[in-house]
Amino acid sequence: MTTDAMGCQFKIANQIMNAKADYVLALKGSQGKCCDDVQFFLDTQIKAKFKHTPHSDFKSVNGGHDRIEQRQVWVSTDVAWLHERHPRWKSIQSIAVVNSLRKQGGPTSQEKRYFISSHKDKNAEFIV
Repeated sequence: MTTDAMGCQFKIANQIMNAKADYVLALKGSQGKCCDDVQFFLDTQIKAKFKHTPHSDFKSVNGGHDRIEQRQVWVSTDVAWLHERHPRWKSIQSIAVVNSLRKQGGPTSQEKRYFISSHKDKNAEFIV
């Protein structure tokens, strides 16, 4: 199951897991410290090229109708630290960031989105 940031609450995640399902949930600033921690961790790892952190990454380029969109995705299963800082989120098995660049006519726009997931065995291509 996927949902936007409004659905990204530990109670909803627990309900999904209790139903024997998995989730990929978007994080936004309204999620407070959990979002801040995931964002800081992943941005730091990207800068360090995930030197000592298990991860997968994937890049895609799509286009058409005078539009080009490039997405780069990184997923890490290094989340023990997150469980320690946010014990209500024990179901998180991976975290991800999607960096999207879009050019349509004028200037290029960029957007970064962060996610938490109960999937432990999915790679970055799965998130796209």
